[in-house]
Amino acid sequence: MRLSKFEVMLDVKPVLIFFAGLKKTIRQGETEMMTKNEAGKNNKENGGVKMKYLWILTLLAMPGLAMAAPDVKVEITAEKVIYVEKGDKQVEKLVAAEDVLPGDVLVYSLHYENKGDQSATGVALKDPVPANTVYVAGSAFGPGADIEFSIDGGKTYKKPSLLSYEVNVAGKQIKRAASPEEYTHIRWTVSKVDAGKSGVAGFRVRVN
Repeated sequence: MRLSKFEVMLDVKPVLIFFAGLKKTIRQGETEMMTKNEAGKNNKENGGVKMKYLWILTLLAMPGLAMAAPDVKVEITAEKVIYVEKGDKQVEKLVAAEDVLPGDVLVYSLHYENKGDQSATGVALKDPVPANTVYVAGSAFGPGADIEFSIDGGKTYKKPSLLSYEVNVAGKQIKRAASPEEYTHIRWTVSKVDAGKSGVAGFRVRVN
């Protein structure tokens, strides 16, 4: 029995949110997922799913024709960081991201689970950094996942230490290291998700 590879690409469209009377855009919404089944010689691509969400979204993997297949579901949530008094200390608390203002920190979490009866390999989750926000350095997490970033709109992904670009200074091309504020997309690659297993990945952004 061969395993199946999954690639989940999270893309977004503008949604208007009011910031103290001003309209700004935080991208949310449209998600596309593709499933690749290696069972055949031609490695034909099976199915595609598009659906819209606001803050919570569930993705269902298309299983293909074989009886045994993975069924990877992903739920995405967005929460806002607030601080509350606990004794003589202020502690962090996550609440639903309903009223969002400039300076707020949002936490995006991707909860994935393989509900099928076959393991999925090479599960890749890709998510753009929403418009009108900047990535919070060092905030991306995903136990067991290889995390990489893009500065070119999701065309290529690298580790932070390898992300750089060239600028022209006085007629010379100078290479500069990319800062976290310049990240456009994040990718998590999970080598294998066994049937019945689950995991979580995510990141934080600050609203401009």
